[in-house]
Amino acid sequence: MARFEVVEGRFVVLVGPEDETLLVTGLLAGQDECARAIVAIRLFATMVDRYDRREARHSGPYFVLKGGDDSVLATSCACHGVEARERAIELVRTTAPDAEVLQVSSGPQAHDDPLRWATRDASTSRDAEPERTDRGAEEGIGRSTSGSGTGSGTG
Repeated sequence: MARFEVVEGRFVVLVGPEDETLLVTGLLAGQDECARAIVAIRLFATMVDRYDRREARHSGPYFVLKGGDDSVLATSCACHGVEARERAIELVRTTAPDAEVLQVSSGPQAHDDPLRWATRDASTSRDAEPERTDRGAEEGIGRSTSGSGTGSGTG
């Protein structure tokens, strides 16, 4: 089952059913703003026209999920090809509306540096390119957080 991870009230990560990172918000101002971000992601995730498909020069295809005013709600990790990006969008569309919400005290466990996403202001950095976070994911989507269950949380 997919889940939203609210990390220290600072940002939200949508983790897919196979523990892959699907979306990450920009830096948020506390639990209330995180809750509003989750509500917006759940609402707009089902709307096909809210996905802006992009191509990063150095890391490949990715997408952003936009709100009703075209503001960026969250950004995907770089995907390993266009087909992987389309699979990731479909996962967000089908899993975000019913994803559970978990409060966590640090970033997704296997991320090298989860705050690199949160410190980027996605709404003003419209052309910022995400870094590819997984060189070996079978499906080419995000970074799997399965495995040892421990991670440093630092890069």
